[in-house]
Parts: sequence; C-alpha cells; structure tokens
Amino acid sequence: MDEHQTARILSQTSNSGIVQMPGRKFPGIVIQGNSLFNLLEQVRYCLQQAKQHQDEEAYYEILMLAEMLQGQLLNYEMVSQC
Repeated sequence: MDEHQTARILSQTSNSGIVQMPGRKFPGIVIQGNSLFNLLEQVRYCLQQAKQHQDEEAYYEILMLAEMLQGQLLNYEMVSQC
C-alpha cells in the first residue's frame, strides 16, 4: 500500500464522511472511532437481547456483525497508536 496516496472527500458530516479511495470503484464510508465504538456497544446490546430471548438465528447473525465491527475497532486502535 502506498501511504502517500490521497482519498477524495465526497461528503463530510460531523461524525462521518464519504471518500473515494484511489483505485477503488466504490466510495467508502469513514466513521469516527468513538462512533464505531458506540455502534459496537449497540450491537453487543442486541446480541444480549437475542440471547435472552433465545433467538438462536438472530444471535448468530448479530454475533457475526459484532465480530466484524470488533475487528474494525481493533484495527482502528492499532493504527491510532502509531
């Protein structure tokens, strides 16, 4: 990855933005780290609720989402420390 490439900002709001990364067909969504953390917390709450209601199908779908978000958050935290 060339660290000197730049992304084009297509839209910017207070907690997110839409950017066009070089070489990518579709734009990406940028979410502030604290907003990502809050989103993960909401998903974890939904996961608890699915478990309490013994909704196995919903539980595993939400678990996959939580794991994906957790991976993004860990990557964010690792990059932020550099």
